[in-house]
Amino acid sequence: MARRQGKSILSGMLRRLFRRASSADVDGYVGTWVLDTGKSRFDPGPPIKSETLIVTHAGDGLLYFLDAETFGDGTSDHLEWSTMLNGTKNPVSGGSDVDTVTERMTKLSTYQAIFKKAGQPVTWETSHIASDGKTMHSFIRGKSRDGAPWKHHLVFERQT
Repeated sequence: MARRQGKSILSGMLRRLFRRASSADVDGYVGTWVLDTGKSRFDPGPPIKSETLIVTHAGDGLLYFLDAETFGDGTSDHLEWSTMLNGTKNPVSGGSDVDTVTERMTKLSTYQAIFKKAGQPVTWETSHIASDGKTMHSFIRGKSRDGAPWKHHLVFERQT
């Protein structure tokens, strides 16, 4: 009986510790992030002209707004989705190139995302927040509408 109680107490402590760590981990993403086009790399170009990512708490998960993304050709997008960074598929609204995203935290301050259109993966992303908490690097790759591969290294600076 004592052995069973010990496991139960340890299990409860680990669950509370994990919950706190998870909450603290996602807090690092909350804020307004603005693309630094001078530090970012685009292969091939033209580069993205501007992008603002606003991340706010939404209950147990996070709500992301990909706002004012203006591409090199002058077109723009406004994407919105919610996620808990736990690997579940979530709908994306506002974009013509993607309709769902699956995101998961892979380690402290790092998450991976797969964006899909009609069930087919179209964009893969790995993002990491630097130890200073002020810079986020997103490594993104995919294919254009005509099938040509592209990859970007986006550097975002935290504004708030």
